[in-house]
Amino acid sequence: RQVPPYPNNYIAYVVKTDSLGNMQWQNTYGNYKGVFVSSCKEGGYIITAMYLDSISGSTPYTRTNLIKINNNGGVIWDKKYGVSGHGTDAVVSYELSNGDIISCGTQGHINNPPASGYNLGVYGFIMRTDSSGNLKFYQTYQADTFQGAVNYLYDIKPLPDGGFIAVGCVQPYDGTSQDVWVLRVDSNGCEVSGRSSGIGIEKITSNNSVNIYPSPNN
Repeated sequence: RQVPPYPNNYIAYVVKTDSLGNMQWQNTYGNYKGVFVSSCKEGGYIITAMYLDSISGSTPYTRTNLIKINNNGGVIWDKKYGVSGHGTDAVVSYELSNGDIISCGTQGHINNPPASGYNLGVYGFIMRTDSSGNLKFYQTYQADTFQGAVNYLYDIKPLPDGGFIAVGCVQPYDGTSQDVWVLRVDSNGCEVSGRSSGIGIEKITSNNSVNIYPSPNN
């Protein structure tokens, strides 16, 4: 539901009914849009939402917000992830067989666009947490790397090998076309299997000599 000031402040509103549609409880969460609710195997639910960090003019800057609730709607934990950006849109989250949570969506650009309104580009993202909401990885992806391209991820499913397959669409900035996007990653969110982590810096030791030019340099 929307509350003042308009149009960029929302509250996630969740209703639970019985099989005949009779209300069991209703509650509100967070300070922006609730997008998706999924059930947990041991009871309770995961709410996939967006958290409103700030508003620049009429432009909201948001980040991913996961809220775990019990069967009666009470909050177990409420955590935010990623970098606040214009166009960040968490779409779905699912509990995995080991209790981890996998999510996907769209990570908007971080900076304000130029006066012309030129979009600086939108990335797809995949995020994984443990059952307590502690982040394991948060990785962004682009199928179209041209500045201004929009890369959306809409859904994600686990694979038997421990990895994941996500689907979405890609379109250039001018919006003249749109392609289906299928993305496969390993259990750490890496597009190429065999790496130890989907985030951070990988240290590589090499005995190859290199020449740096120009010198000095930063």
